[in-house]
Amino acid sequence: MRADAVPAARSAASPLRNGVFMPWSPCRPSTDSFPGSGRFGNLSCPKPPPSGDGRTRAGTPGPRGRCTADRAGATAAGMARPGLPILGFMPAKPTAAQRRHAALRAGLDTQLAALGEAPYSGRDRPALVLAACAEAVLRARHAGAAPERAAVKAAVRGTLAELAERAPGHSLEVRVPPYGAVQVVEGPRHTRGTPPGVVETDPLTWLELAVGTTTWQEAVDAGAVSASGVRADLAPLLPLWPPRAPVDAAPVVSD
Repeated sequence: MRADAVPAARSAASPLRNGVFMPWSPCRPSTDSFPGSGRFGNLSCPKPPPSGDGRTRAGTPGPRGRCTADRAGATAAGMARPGLPILGFMPAKPTAAQRRHAALRAGLDTQLAALGEAPYSGRDRPALVLAACAEAVLRARHAGAAPERAAVKAAVRGTLAELAERAPGHSLEVRVPPYGAVQVVEGPRHTRGTPPGVVETDPLTWLELAVGTTTWQEAVDAGAVSASGVRADLAPLLPLWPPRAPVDAAPVVSD
C-alpha cells in the first residue's frame, strides 16, 4: 500500500512503513533505508513529499546530502539553527584543563563560604584561581578548621599539573596521596616499575610547599616529605608562586 494512497486524515499524519504509520521528524535514526529517504551516517533524512499530497516535513536534504532544518521545524524544537547541519551542533567535550578549572572555582567558593569570607572576585585566570584556592585551604587549616575536601582535591591536582607543565619529564614521580601523582624533571625515563626518583608527601604539606609558606628543606627536616632516588630535590621548583601574603589573612589578588 502506497503512502500517498491512504485517506487524507491518515496521510496528513505520517507515511506507511512496513504497515505502520511513522511520524515525521527532521532526522530519524535508522539501520535500513526506505523509499523516498536520503542517508547521512546512521540517520534517515526524509526528502520533501510530492507536492499536493497535503503533507509537510520539517527536514530537507541539505548541501552534499546533509540534513538541514527549517525555522518551523527543528529550530523551534531547539535542535539546530536554520540552514545548518543538525549534527554540527553537538556540545564540545571539556578539556582536562577546563575540568580542573571548573573544579577549582567550585572548591574555592565552597572553602571561602566555610571560612565566612566573600566569594572570589579576582580575575578568572587559572593561576590566580589556583593560588587563591590553595591559600584558602591553608587559612582554614591555620584557623583550626578542617579544610573542605573538594577544595583540597582541586588545589592538589591543580598544583601537580602546574608542576608537571613547568618541569616536564619522567625521571621523578611526585606523589600526593590520595589525590594524585605526576612525573616530572627531565632525565632517565623508566618504562615499568618505580621511577628513578620518588617524592611523597601529604596534601596540606604539598600545598604549603606550593604556595611558599614552608620551604623544601624545612619539610624534609621535619619528616613531612619522603624523597628518595636521583633528582629527588624540588627546592629549585618550589614554591610555584612567590608568597604574596600570610595565609592566615585574606589574600590580596593582583592582576
